This record gives sequence, C-alpha cells and structure tokens, in this order.
Amino acid sequence: MSISYKKSSQASQSFLRLFGIKVEELDKILKEVEPLWEKTVTDGYKRPGRA
Repeated sequence: MSISYKKSSQASQSFLRLFGIKVEELDKILKEVEPLWEKTVTDGYKRPGRA
C-alpha cells in the first residue's frame, strides 16, 4: 500500500492525523525547501561526466 501526496492532501483531516501537520503548512515548507533541495541534490547530478 502506498500513500500519495496528491490523494492524501485531498482529505485534510486524514492528512493531519497521518503526518501531524496541515496540508497548508507543508505546502509552505515545501516552497522554502524545494529550491534548496534542487540546488544541493539535483545539481550534483549535472556535474561533468554524468549522463
């Protein structure tokens, strides 16, 4: 069994029970963290010599 963000975020009460955070709060955190993740992790795959 898997839990997708898209499906679980549509049921806000269940989302809160599962993760202990509101969907809106997680969205706010993601907006701040995602650019840092892209720069730190994803850019590492773009170094010379990587396919």
